[in-house]
Amino acid sequence: MVAEVVSQSHAENDTRKKVKKYALAGIPYYLVVNPIEGCCLLYASPRGGSYRDTVARPFGDAVTLGHPLDVELDTTALYTY
Repeated sequence: MVAEVVSQSHAENDTRKKVKKYALAGIPYYLVVNPIEGCCLLYASPRGGSYRDTVARPFGDAVTLGHPLDVELDTTALYTY
């Protein structure tokens, strides 16, 4: 699993370019915390250069990571900037 916080100066890098790189590397989960838009994006199930599953959750809603982690992330403390 990889998790990153989107930076204002490199938002495209975190939300587009790295998605393909991590999928190609076989990273099972890529979590993008985006304080600019106030949401979390979870990419899962990599295949080739993309992820088959993408889930968007606004800050305040839980983000569920499946097998083998089987955890729920609490996002209530996250805030926008």
